[in-house]
Amino acid sequence: MSQPRDQWKRVLRPLGDCVAIERFGEILMSEERAHIASCGRCHAEMELWKSFNDDATTPREAADVRWIVDEIAHRRAGEPAVVPMSSRKSGMPRMLFAASVIFVILGIAYLLNNRQPTMDVSAAHDLVYRSAGIKVIAPSGDVAAAPVRLEWTGIPSAVSYDVRVVEVDRALLWRVSTGETRVDVPPAVRAQFVPGKTILWEVTARREATVLAESGTQKFRVAVK
Repeated sequence: MSQPRDQWKRVLRPLGDCVAIERFGEILMSEERAHIASCGRCHAEMELWKSFNDDATTPREAADVRWIVDEIAHRRAGEPAVVPMSSRKSGMPRMLFAASVIFVILGIAYLLNNRQPTMDVSAAHDLVYRSAGIKVIAPSGDVAAAPVRLEWTGIPSAVSYDVRVVEVDRALLWRVSTGETRVDVPPAVRAQFVPGKTILWEVTARREATVLAESGTQKFRVAVK
């Protein structure tokens, strides 16, 4: 069993006049070319060097590259891997196979290290409240008299509420910020709630600079007597 291996080792062992690999890309002397042609080790290294530095891409290699890209996409989507046809038929060349393994490993490492960040509990609660919105208590719709107070439901963790009162053309009548879930309307503002005139108002719940929830635009109108 060891005899063929010993012969193989003797053929591939370096000799004193073996050509350095660094010389393969340079212009070789006639003595060096003759040595490479007669030396099994140098001949094998030269062929391997040529295969590594050959820029020509065969159709089979192009298919293997496409498989590498598809493999990354399959792994990201959680789908089973697909064995390339060229590899099933005759095996992937050593250089391309090594590059494929490195490419796939780097791709997997990238995906593992660039996952979508998980949402923390506080952010999840904020989104829920913004989706639900602030429920307005009063005033809404037609009212008998100019309202003296604006009221709404509270939002947990809200620090303040911004209130805006505007006309239908969005002209600002009044705005205020409060820590309560209600606010009294000043007499000067109430005087502008004339019968038959539609008034719009809205509330925004905040925690410092973060918007937690919004009421959307609400409207009321003092009925004409």
